[in-house]
Amino acid sequence: VMQLVKGLNSNVKLIKGESLQSHNEVDLVAIESELMSKAKLLPKTHPHKFVTLTEAVASDMGKVVKIDLKDYNQDLIPESISAQIDKIMTQLIRNAVCHGVESQSLRVALSKQTQGVVKVSSEINAGQLVVKIKDDGQGINIMKIKARIIKSKLMGESDIEQTSNKDLIRYLFTPGFSTVDAQDMTHAGHGIGLYSVKHLINELSGKLFLKFKRREYTEFTISIDLNTVQNRQTNNVIEGMI
Repeated sequence: VMQLVKGLNSNVKLIKGESLQSHNEVDLVAIESELMSKAKLLPKTHPHKFVTLTEAVASDMGKVVKIDLKDYNQDLIPESISAQIDKIMTQLIRNAVCHGVESQSLRVALSKQTQGVVKVSSEINAGQLVVKIKDDGQGINIMKIKARIIKSKLMGESDIEQTSNKDLIRYLFTPGFSTVDAQDMTHAGHGIGLYSVKHLINELSGKLFLKFKRREYTEFTISIDLNTVQNRQTNNVIEGMI
């Protein structure tokens, strides 16, 4: 069953079939056109480090995972925010391999291909830079979240059964919370992975959307308003001139 929750916090939402819409589409037409033109002139980049990262994490965890970058174009990422986007993507790709994609034996039991897939894409949609990271793994495991909350004594069993999935999922974005066992912590976020992602997106005045289906997939969508990015660049230039 698809888990659908809105309003996880000001910038993190769980969605199903919602479209990303511009708040100021008229002002963003020129920006969008310029970036798309540059992307057409430059060759599509292939960030090999994401391939290396995926293979290394998967190997250490005894998994076989392929990253699909054919719909990802680095040239669409404004230079002024490329470092933050890189950090966000690195953590979300790690998260997909560690938490999302199942072990080979479990995938066989679920009638899946033994090789998991993490698909990354980027586009400009109505003035928004949209980056998606989707794995074909197990989705969000609510039972694991409940177990970790109880083990950490953050909530009692009677209270947790009355707590909505929306509120349970909030714990994934709080510092110090992780559903990964200690022996599997080499590449996991050590309880700060998704919290750091949320923090970085807050710095960019962006939004993070989470969509998942149990035993099928998890998809994170990052949305950054390009008008906000351009205003930040302009302000930095003015400050540098003073």
